[in-house]
Amino acid sequence: GTTAPLRMLIYFAGALLAACCAASTIEGDVVVTPAGAVRGWEGKSRDGRVYQAWTRIPYARPPVGDLRFKAPKPAPRWDGVLNATDDMLPCLQPDYNTSVEDCLYLSVYRPKISKQKLPVLVYVHGGRFMNLNAGPRNNAEYLMDQDVVLVGINYRLGVFGFSSLGDTVLPGNFGIKDQVLALRWVQKNIRAFGGDPTSVTVFGESAGGASVHILLDSPVCKDLVSRAFSLSGAINHVWSLLDAGFVKKYTLKMAQQVNCSEGTSQEILTCLQKADAMMMIN
Repeated sequence: GTTAPLRMLIYFAGALLAACCAASTIEGDVVVTPAGAVRGWEGKSRDGRVYQAWTRIPYARPPVGDLRFKAPKPAPRWDGVLNATDDMLPCLQPDYNTSVEDCLYLSVYRPKISKQKLPVLVYVHGGRFMNLNAGPRNNAEYLMDQDVVLVGINYRLGVFGFSSLGDTVLPGNFGIKDQVLALRWVQKNIRAFGGDPTSVTVFGESAGGASVHILLDSPVCKDLVSRAFSLSGAINHVWSLLDAGFVKKYTLKMAQQVNCSEGTSQEILTCLQKADAMMMIN
């Protein structure tokens, strides 16, 4: 059955969905954030409520070239108005023709209402840390019937998100580090969208649920998250935590596929950063 702590987390999530606050400063679909100005679009919720959306906002530099297999770097501030109307493409994964390596983006949705300091929900998608993404734009049609700001984030998957040689050169867990950076972006920018950075609930299902547990267990997230709930995923699932030796063995096997398995850790990393990405996932 559901444990008491989990029931409490779900209760907090329900309370957030019903919460209301005071008047917003958003005019039109262009929002000026500390990261830069973004232009969004409008949609309608399941019950016909108009909402505003800003999709495919970069929160990190593209994790390609010298930034492949590295902790994410914050995206630089941009000039002009960013057209945030395209769908986010999935992070690179097998059997998905539209997936890309330059994938560290997030989307923000909010009801078109005169309110500010709305509670924030940050969604971490599932997929066994191997596939899927933050979801199509119509996923917001349900939550936009409530007075909340919804954020969906992409993070690196599979070999690009979780390869490791077990040392400081290639330490691994880059996908989790992406999630942390996205939460930092929320803290710095969500006020511009009418969100309350002191009321951030992170939630997810499957691998996203396991990610929630990992984030809550990390001291770096202490000031980034107010509440959380997990659906189906857990930190102690067999696919959530892998032995470091197994991950290193798997990483070297992947490196061998692209002729990068010889030499020091630094030499292997440098070679992998130049290798064909599609060969690494296939």
